[in-house]
Amino acid sequence: MHRDATVLLDSAGIARSMKNHEEKMMARNKAQRDNSQALAAFMTNKDQIDQLLAALKNLSDEHFNVSPEDVNWGHVGSQSYWLERLQQVARFAGILPEE
Repeated sequence: MHRDATVLLDSAGIARSMKNHEEKMMARNKAQRDNSQALAAFMTNKDQIDQLLAALKNLSDEHFNVSPEDVNWGHVGSQSYWLERLQQVARFAGILPEE
């Protein structure tokens, strides 16, 4: 092959390689943007979970706002319902073993 033709082919190959590299970098940057949006949503959810857990802890510390002499089976039923839901969440999170 003629030397000038080889140089042109090499230049074309380099240009293709550079274009491929640029496309990969753009895709990586887009993935990082997408990840930052996911991270922001994750942290928002985490903050809301933390607030709910703190509120539940406060409610529990106050004996669910029921004095011992006023406790009835309705209160027990409500607590049982809450407990079942919390156990579902704990199992989903891997804190409790599956039944």
